[in-house]
Amino acid sequence: MSVEPIRGHSLNSRSLVSETGIELEPRNTVTYICRECSTELNVPLAADADVPESWPCRRCGATAFHEGSTARSNDEAPPERLGKTPFEMLLERRTREDLEQILQERLAYLRARRGRGFEMNTA
Repeated sequence: MSVEPIRGHSLNSRSLVSETGIELEPRNTVTYICRECSTELNVPLAADADVPESWPCRRCGATAFHEGSTARSNDEAPPERLGKTPFEMLLERRTREDLEQILQERLAYLRARRGRGFEMNTA
């Protein structure tokens, strides 16, 4: 018997099915232009598909617009909200008056630690 390991055919590396007799659906290539990084994106879409006005840029992630689009530029587009800021989440749990009181308490504590025991005049 041989000491070498048995080497088999790489079954998962390529398909054994041939492409003969396969007809692809008709396609249209739509061009999008990113105004941020001046990238031109060619996106293949089905011929009967609705062409979207915008497409995310692959390079910078900004919004690229269809070549003949009358859509707004990236400067005029409303900013995408990815989530709430920590301050917005804090405002869901407490009122501004409560936050102001906590701030004054913490400032008084920090000033006392540093040896400045004077009170801030908030009229």
